[in-house]
Amino acid sequence: MLGIGGWRLLRALGLRPEVCHLNEGHAAFAVLERARSYMLDNNQPFDVSLAITRAGNLFTTHTPVEAGFDRFAPG
Repeated sequence: MLGIGGWRLLRALGLRPEVCHLNEGHAAFAVLERARSYMLDNNQPFDVSLAITRAGNLFTTHTPVEAGFDRFAPG
């Protein structure tokens, strides 16, 4: 699954996964979309939704070297 579009596709298909497995950083925005979906479905603020959905986010990498990681400044 890739990012926001992948999460939206799963929801459009009626699928509600409890775990979101991210493989490498390119799908990282799925975490935000997952929290947004929870926020809308449960009438919760974003910070609460992010905290609740965080437990179901699993990240693995096939490239365990510095060059294999995406890094973004908080700003």
